[in-house]
Amino acid sequence: AETEADLEGARMLHAAKIDPKAMATFFAKLKHEHGDIPGVVSWLSTHPQHEDRIESINKYTDSLTPIAYEPLD
Repeated sequence: AETEADLEGARMLHAAKIDPKAMATFFAKLKHEHGDIPGVVSWLSTHPQHEDRIESINKYTDSLTPIAYEPLD
């Protein structure tokens, strides 16, 4: 369900003309600052590993029709 929520968020950002790749950047920052859950206990987590989230968001956003994104203030 978390992966589906990530992709729906990316879809909504794209529809609002906001670059959804920023979601992947956010998860990369989380991974850099806090790391991932150790592999041994990751199966207990209800959230995918940051790297998996980054990969699925990037794969999805690469499939979107390119548009001009609006800058955020």
